[in-house]
Amino acid sequence: CSGVGTLWLGLTLTFELLFGRYVLGRSWSEILAVFDVSAGNLMVLVLLATALAPCLAMHLRGGR
Repeated sequence: CSGVGTLWLGLTLTFELLFGRYVLGRSWSEILAVFDVSAGNLMVLVLLATALAPCLAMHLRGGR
């Protein structure tokens, strides 16, 4: 299950970084500011949930 979570984490990060940079035209510092928990941004929690959700779902369904 960790492979699926890692894949989704990588895809989510790639999308967020590339979309912010090349579609929205944001600077790298603006994009990285989204990950600053001390400023009240919760994107890190979204990434954590994305990475852990497959394992949690498997556990709740009675998997390995």
